[in-house]
Amino acid sequence: MKNIGLVLFISITITMITSIKSFKLINNYINKLTYRQNILKMSDGHSTSSSTPTISKEDEILLAKFKEHQQSAARLSYAEEVRTLISQSIGYGVLSTNSVQYPGYPTGSIIGFAIDEQGLPFFSFSTMSAHTKDVQLDGKVSLTITAKDFKGASEGRVVLIGDVSPVLKGEETTTLRDKYLAKHKDAFWIDFGDFSFYKMTSLTAIRFIGGFAMAGNVPVNEYLSAKPD
Repeated sequence: MKNIGLVLFISITITMITSIKSFKLINNYINKLTYRQNILKMSDGHSTSSSTPTISKEDEILLAKFKEHQQSAARLSYAEEVRTLISQSIGYGVLSTNSVQYPGYPTGSIIGFAIDEQGLPFFSFSTMSAHTKDVQLDGKVSLTITAKDFKGASEGRVVLIGDVSPVLKGEETTTLRDKYLAKHKDAFWIDFGDFSFYKMTSLTAIRFIGGFAMAGNVPVNEYLSAKPD
């Protein structure tokens, strides 16, 4: 009965795939099946418990059909996936900095961010925050951002690795203020005297995990030239 339901589910989904969003959902499901299949292969020749995952013959056939379908299905590049994930995120992430308070150890802070036209993140930091002191001494950071509805390992996340510097007051800070408030409408505190803008002025590397069996490094130049979907 379980296999019949699986057959109907995948057959109907393949027929109805008309958007990239639908494709991503079913692709994630198929990647889970592939993961189960790989576990079985690795366990060949060894004794296994009754809880070892199994994949039926029907699943294998459907898996092969879907993989064939994938070859011609429309899909985003990894760079576009990352730009889309970040633009649709809630605007918060984990900023990892080299700690001043705990020399030799990184620390993580949950911070708000927005992005400029190139996709470079910027922030509004208070002089009292530990991460501000860290960045002032060493601007090398990483920013981890999760998909808007992140719930676990099957959801997308990205790590931007680069250098953060303070933004001098001027025309650019006015533009950044408008963009930040567009993302964080209740961030009235950005006009307080102890807050100022910082920006990731350069990207060194980008690590992307889109779900099960979907991960890789994204070339910085491709990310900067990509547009969100």
